[in-house]
Amino acid sequence: MKNITLRRRIAAHYVYHRRSLLRNAIVSWSSDGRVAGVEVPGNVDACAGVEFYNGILVPDFVNAHCHLELSYLKGAIPQGGGFTAFARGMGEVRGLKGPEERQLAAAEADRRMWRQGIGGVGDVCNGDSSFAVKADSPVDYLSFLELFGLGASSARGAGAARTACGGLRAALYGHPPCYLFPAGCGVPFGRGIGYRAAFRTLYGESCGA
Repeated sequence: MKNITLRRRIAAHYVYHRRSLLRNAIVSWSSDGRVAGVEVPGNVDACAGVEFYNGILVPDFVNAHCHLELSYLKGAIPQGGGFTAFARGMGEVRGLKGPEERQLAAAEADRRMWRQGIGGVGDVCNGDSSFAVKADSPVDYLSFLELFGLGASSARGAGAARTACGGLRAALYGHPPCYLFPAGCGVPFGRGIGYRAAFRTLYGESCGA
């Protein structure tokens, strides 16, 4: 931590770090809000300038698959009917909510995730309606711009969404199980190939502070 200005030092009974629980460990934050280090002192009570909290200190949780733009559907479709009933219900109710109601629902879902300790989200997008909420959020989003095929119309839609997302991080994503290649061409492009690769790039292979 040489030449780093520390902003906060926080300790707890346990700190979850790299898939292990460390007892009475201290997490230090630098002035730019990044984790500067994790240490286990001999006696945390003797350490100056440390905030101590009861319980377990963990890194942000990650919601790996979200549809923020569909938050307005919460509670509008009966549960237990399977995917067919869900798809039918979505078609019936999606036109009942206007742009402002959809924005409010997305903003509330974003706030709820943050309150629950979620700091990273992989968000599947079919349009740009959620981008303003994400641009204003403390949550770290990776937007998956969903492709339903390799045709010109799908490419144009993805290109427009890519432009609209501005500085938000985004990656193209093929919708499963609608494979992106013509039937019979022998190319095995299946679910989540680009999805998993993008997540490895953003969050890495390991968990922990």
